[in-house]
Amino acid sequence: MSSPSKQFKAAVFGTMTLIASLTIGVSSFVGDDPFTLQQRAIQRIDGYVDRFRKTGDRASLLIDLRQADVELAASNRILTARGDWSALALGLIKQGHIYRMQSQWPNAITLYQEAEEAAKRGRDVVRQAEALAWKGLAESSRRNVGQALADASQTLRLAETTDDKDVLARALDVLGTVQIAQRDLAGASDTLNREVAAASQAKDPIVLYYAYFNRSDVYLKSGERCDFQRSFEPCYQALDRARADLQQALGIARKLDYAALARQTEEFISNVEGRRALIKSQEKVHQSVQKTDVFHPKKPSDVLVTEKYIAPRGEIPRCSPSSIRPPSTWGSRLAASPMSPRQGTSSSKG
Repeated sequence: MSSPSKQFKAAVFGTMTLIASLTIGVSSFVGDDPFTLQQRAIQRIDGYVDRFRKTGDRASLLIDLRQADVELAASNRILTARGDWSALALGLIKQGHIYRMQSQWPNAITLYQEAEEAAKRGRDVVRQAEALAWKGLAESSRRNVGQALADASQTLRLAETTDDKDVLARALDVLGTVQIAQRDLAGASDTLNREVAAASQAKDPIVLYYAYFNRSDVYLKSGERCDFQRSFEPCYQALDRARADLQQALGIARKLDYAALARQTEEFISNVEGRRALIKSQEKVHQSVQKTDVFHPKKPSDVLVTEKYIAPRGEIPRCSPSSIRPPSTWGSRLAASPMSPRQGTSSSKG
C-alpha cells in the first residue's frame, strides 16, 4: 500500500494536472521558479480584486484569473514534488480564490481542502486556519450551513492558538455569517463584536470594513423584529447601530479609494432608512388602533357584543339554516389559490 504522503501528493498532482489541461499546458513554465510563478499569480489575483472593489467590474480581468490559475497549477505541481507544504498551502488557497470568485464552489472547496491538508503537513497553523476559513465561506455560499459551521468552529479553535489577528477576524467572520443564516442573532452578535475587536488589530484594513459590514447585518435583522412585535424603541436603537456600523465601513471604503464598495455601502444605509420608515408607519398604525374605543371600552355601548346576542338563561339557541350553508365561492377559490396557506402541504395520513 502507498503511504498517506504519497496518496496526498498523487491527489494534488492529479488536481493540478486536470486544471492546467483546461487552459495552457503546464510545460510552458518548465524552468520557472515556483515562487516566482506563485507571486506573479498572486499579483494578478490581487489586481482583479482591487479593480472589482474600485469599479464593480468582474469581467474585464477574467483573463488574468485564468492565467493565474495556470501559473499556480505549475507552481503547486513543483512545490508538491518538493514537499514544500507551507508554500503549497498558500498556492492552493490562492487558487481556491480564483474559483470562489467565479462561484465555482466545488472546485474552490476541493482546493481549500487540499490547502488545509498541506498546511497540516507543514505544521503551519495559520495557513491551516486560513484554508479552513475560506472553505467555510465557500460552504456557506452554497448553503451548506452545517459544514460551514463545522469549518468555522474548527478555524476559530486553530486561530485562537496564534497571534494572527487577520486569520482570527476571518474565522469570526465566517462563524458570524453562519449564525446569522441560522437566525442565531444573539450568538452572531457576540461573534461579530469579537470580529470587530480582532479586525481593529489586523494588518489588512479591508478586514475591518467587512467586520463592521457584517455586524450591521445583525443589527438590521434585529430591527426587523417590529414586523411581528410592537415594542418599537428597541428596533429604532438597532437601526441606529446598523447605520453607525455602515458609516464606519463607508469611511474605510472611501479611505481605501474603493468606490464600488462605497456605493454598495451607501445602498445598505438607504435600506436601513427604508426599514426605519416602515417601522414608523407600523408604529403610527399601532397607535391609531390603540386609541380606538373598542380596545379601551369606557361604557357598555363601546363593547361590540350586546344583550341582543345573549340567549335567555336555560335556552340553547337553535342554528339557523344560513349558519350551516356551504362555503362561498370566494372561500373555495381561496383554498385553491397559490396564496392559500394550504398550498404545498400534505396530510400526515396521506
